[in-house]
Amino acid sequence: MIKILRYKTHIFLLLLCSWSFFNSIYQYTYNYDGFHWGLVLFSADGINKNLIPYKELFIHYGILTTYFNSILLKIFNNNFFYIFSASSFAYGSSIFIIGLLIKKYSNSNYALIGSLTIFFIHPYASFPWHTYYIFFLFCIFLLFRTSDNKYYQKFSYFVLSSIILFSESFFIPSVVILIFEFVLNFFNKKKNIIFSLKEFSIKLLFYSIPLFLFFLYLFLNDIFGYWKIYNQMIQVFFEIHNLGLLDLIINYILTIINKIIYNFYSEPQWIIFSVLILFNLFYLIKFLLKLFSGKNNKIESNLAFVSFCSLTLLFQTLHSITTFKFACGLVISFIVFFNFIDNIKNRDNRIILSTITLLLGISCFGNVKSDGNLIYVYDYKKEDYIKNSHFNYFASNKLDIDTWNHLIFFDKKIQQLKKNCNLTYGSNLSSDGIISVIIRDKLNLLQKIPWYDNSEGWMSIYFNTFLKYFDKNLPSNLQSHINKENILIYSDKTNYPYLKILDRNINLKEKMIFIDLPYSYQNKNKILIFPKKCRD
Repeated sequence: MIKILRYKTHIFLLLLCSWSFFNSIYQYTYNYDGFHWGLVLFSADGINKNLIPYKELFIHYGILTTYFNSILLKIFNNNFFYIFSASSFAYGSSIFIIGLLIKKYSNSNYALIGSLTIFFIHPYASFPWHTYYIFFLFCIFLLFRTSDNKYYQKFSYFVLSSIILFSESFFIPSVVILIFEFVLNFFNKKKNIIFSLKEFSIKLLFYSIPLFLFFLYLFLNDIFGYWKIYNQMIQVFFEIHNLGLLDLIINYILTIINKIIYNFYSEPQWIIFSVLILFNLFYLIKFLLKLFSGKNNKIESNLAFVSFCSLTLLFQTLHSITTFKFACGLVISFIVFFNFIDNIKNRDNRIILSTITLLLGISCFGNVKSDGNLIYVYDYKKEDYIKNSHFNYFASNKLDIDTWNHLIFFDKKIQQLKKNCNLTYGSNLSSDGIISVIIRDKLNLLQKIPWYDNSEGWMSIYFNTFLKYFDKNLPSNLQSHINKENILIYSDKTNYPYLKILDRNINLKEKMIFIDLPYSYQNKNKILIFPKKCRD
């Protein structure tokens, strides 16, 4: 019992992480998200169907995210449940690691308060998203980087570079972190450029290994040219939002301020986030002044590094200012924050600050659907939702009857049309990427991107921009196969009889007819379009 009590902090952290993990997968079971799940499933399943990444298969994020998810599909008989479980496990484990680091730089009590606060801010994994993998690996990176073991410190940069292969947009933050590391090395070595370069070069070598292997993979598979096209992703982002860099930064700051002012009651987490941002800025300024004067120590250097990293990770929130994104980056600064509290001399002040932090965290939590918990299970779903074994992808899910009817009806119609009308191609013109996966199981999918929706509004701009950059031949290919009468199309009803896609206006009425697909909450007013020759 004494031995168990000795590890009470670790036990508590494990229980907290387990709570997050099991509740995440529980909520997943009762949900259906065609847009986000579809993108993940589309890429992973495409690898298992031997499609060539970048050339034949759209890779929205890093190549390792796609391959890792594809391995999970292959091992677990295409059950998407295990991909979601992996991202949920990654998030729960991240909270555990941060708790350990808080304990290392303060004490057990603050480790408990800090991990609880993070949990209350964002209790459960919302998506089977690469962001959770990045967060987990970055926590591993910090664990190694702040270790007293020099070998772990050097290897940490191998981990840092590997994160890029889970999300290529992480390249810029990683370079910024490398530059800061060099600055720290330079001043910690008493401004001796030779010693600092020697130390830094070893870290840089470890950093280079994953990138070297990635480019070797690209060249060996003759897909480097296709990969280069995906480097336009940042340009795509700016075009979608119609903002320049300066406008983006101003809009970013104003959005956070608006959330603090107008969402004070409904989303108190933005108070915490804003405090952490300001705290990190002041902490870093104070540290840099000491660093330049040569008065810093190793612990201060490690904490400043964590603080700098937490601000750098805000880069991944530029396109999505949500709790989910902030909770997978900025919250690592709690390691520094609680060290600061722990060093306050007045005990009462320490208690007040830590209590306020915890209470603010608790106020963020609630078993309701919110920005912090996007997939909450409403009570009525538990009885009304059922399992169905028609799709291996969703063998573990309990969905409403309407969703099952919609998907199964559509799947059976594809089989009928393929068998009786000799159709060989299919296309999905909706925001539900899972439909593309279902089509690709039976037919040749005409598109590289899993979804396209030309409905009015911001999402139309989103889909059209992606299409223009990464699948610009889709309109002409659609027209060609419509003329050949060998294609079926899943679409919104508004696309019939005229399909507007990029700069084309395709007349469907001449050669195509449609049938209504069963109603579902996620997919309303959807139709199946196919050649008139298949009428019977």
